[in-house]
Amino acid sequence: MGSTFHDLITGDEITTDEDLLLSAYRTVWLQPEKETIDSWISMNDERPGVSVVVPTRNRAHMLRELLGALERQTYRSFEVIVVDDASEDDTPTVLAEWQGSNRRVFRLPRQWGSYAARNRGIEEARAMLVAFTDDDCRPEPGWLAALVEAMARPDVVGAQGVTLARPGPVTPFTHQIDARRPGPPDRTCNIMYRRSILERLGGFDASFRWYADNILGLRARAAGAIAFAPQAVVLHPPRPREWRGREPWRARLDADKRHRDELRRLGVEKVRAPGVLLPVVLWIVRPLAKQSTAHLRYAARHPVRYARGIGPMIREKWNLLRALQDMAFGHGASRLQARVPLPPLSDDPLVSVIVVTRDRPELLEGTMRSLARQSWQRLEVIVVDHAPTDRTRLLARREGARYIPGADSTLAWARQAGVSAAGGDIVAFTDDDCLPDPQWLAHIVAAFRTNIALAGVQGRTVGEAGPVGSHAIDVARLDPLYQTCNIAYRRTALQRAGGFDLRFTGYFEDTALGARVLEYGPIGFADDVLVTHRAVPRRPLDRARWRILLDDERRLARDYSTFYRRTRGLGFLPTVVIRWLVGSPLKTLLRELPRAGRDPKGYARLWWLLLRERKDLLSALRDM
Repeated sequence: MGSTFHDLITGDEITTDEDLLLSAYRTVWLQPEKETIDSWISMNDERPGVSVVVPTRNRAHMLRELLGALERQTYRSFEVIVVDDASEDDTPTVLAEWQGSNRRVFRLPRQWGSYAARNRGIEEARAMLVAFTDDDCRPEPGWLAALVEAMARPDVVGAQGVTLARPGPVTPFTHQIDARRPGPPDRTCNIMYRRSILERLGGFDASFRWYADNILGLRARAAGAIAFAPQAVVLHPPRPREWRGREPWRARLDADKRHRDELRRLGVEKVRAPGVLLPVVLWIVRPLAKQSTAHLRYAARHPVRYARGIGPMIREKWNLLRALQDMAFGHGASRLQARVPLPPLSDDPLVSVIVVTRDRPELLEGTMRSLARQSWQRLEVIVVDHAPTDRTRLLARREGARYIPGADSTLAWARQAGVSAAGGDIVAFTDDDCLPDPQWLAHIVAAFRTNIALAGVQGRTVGEAGPVGSHAIDVARLDPLYQTCNIAYRRTALQRAGGFDLRFTGYFEDTALGARVLEYGPIGFADDVLVTHRAVPRRPLDRARWRILLDDERRLARDYSTFYRRTRGLGFLPTVVIRWLVGSPLKTLLRELPRAGRDPKGYARLWWLLLRERKDLLSALRDM
């Protein structure tokens, strides 16, 4: 005889009958359907296509069951995209036997993580709807049909289903997901999005090992509703827990902090918890409250099995306490990882070049031609379109670049989308108003080979001569702003640093990235890594733009305080006064003074523009 849901979650080791489990779920939790999938489809001219994206790594023994469950879906207009995250078991063999016209397989060249694999699946998706599940899940036959039905309303950007702990040996030492209520977290084991919203948001933040699905779901909810589809059922099997050591705990605690910072940025959490208090609540107090009954019950019924299993759990909690000690005394994951040398660079490294553009195809064309003339041939070019247009998309694809649309995203999100898509050992950045020298990439590779300890290389940027008041960047020596017009990083260093800080909304995302990379290795300067920055019209800083800049300046001063004091000033307000109110306009006027005689009217206009900007700066300061 089968067991009830209550039995399933109490911690006893049981094996239930799946039909009874699903029947109990439907009887207790589901309300009668108001409208069937067939009736919804009949109101539409055609069924919307679905791309099902599945990331996998080293789970060939589970993958066959998932693929079989997808074949049994009642909704038939779909394709399956499996992205293999560099598996080392029989996964490639399983997928080679399975793939076909609507069974598409892509393999990452190295382990990039499940979120990067999902992003690759989004890039390859051909349908208007993208559904996600995992390689250890088994969707019920009506899963896709129910998700598609929930997407019928035009205001819905996503649909979330129900995930049930699949019948099997459930103990306090196994991991299983049981999510039967709507709302965050929006787990990727059972969810569907419109492809347009995924492209607009730039996909998942692959710098996270955990939480990127929840962050994406919260950002999607700001753009529209995520419907709840209780008929979309996925079963999740219990499996042995992976016990963490001290270093994995430090990585998890660091991810917790970044996750909570992002929740505050999104307005979901209003209060910043004290540094050590949050992980104590998350990983000690909450598990004790939720799992103590299950432990006592299992220990009473199976004392020998419990005695065998409790040892690894106790060691894990000890490692958690040691990681919390590291955190309390300032020896967090990033600082300890900084002592680990970067892996050797391969003899023929692939270089990923990331170019973020925004509706400037005439400038981007020059950048793309410069990249096409590079003497270093092992490269890939990734164009992230900050304001997607057909002209930019066609230009990027004509030049052989990968094209990633990222409408309405911040610069930090756009650049991180490029990093998530990059596959190179080295990730180089330039902009759509830049012209890299033909030897640019070759000299970047040479700089990393010359000094194997380098985590990054900044190059020389020469500003093009233009009209008085035009904008062009000059970088003649190591500049702690670490501008993305001409800089490259080892991919390993970017991964350890966690990628771009996505809280920066308009400025200093590149500076903050450099500050974090420095914890893992030095950033060098190479004079022969040359880029010409084209002169473009200066975009005035009005009151609204000043507010964005000041918010990001204050965030840099607050969250990167040691780096900030060393490179920019004693604090936020003195830096704003010295650099922005006085220093920047004075520096600009002195630089343009030699050309004032040839264009006195242009010089006078520049004076007036700078005075007006300072007035708006003071107004923005009063707003804060």
